[in-house]
Amino acid sequence: MAKLTSFLRESKQEFKRVNWPSRRETFKLVFIVIVISVVMAVFLGFWDYLFLEGLKVIVPEQELPIEAGGVEAIDSEGNPVEVQIETNNNEGSQNGQN
Repeated sequence: MAKLTSFLRESKQEFKRVNWPSRRETFKLVFIVIVISVVMAVFLGFWDYLFLEGLKVIVPEQELPIEAGGVEAIDSEGNPVEVQIETNNNEGSQNGQN
């Protein structure tokens, strides 16, 4: 317990010796951090937008319409192909018997 008390007493003395920034200096530094954060956000957003647009040129978007009863897809030659999705509603039954 004596070590803890000694540690806390020395910490309190050390905090008194710290050269804390003034209120004006603190606001100035906070302002600099905010400005740098905004500039970096704009910079990264700009490059993200450029890469996205470049990717759209390289890989053009294709719409895949969905129809009732199935999903329409496009084969390797660009022709539409309908794919039926079937679900098994006979859970728990064996060989189609109830």
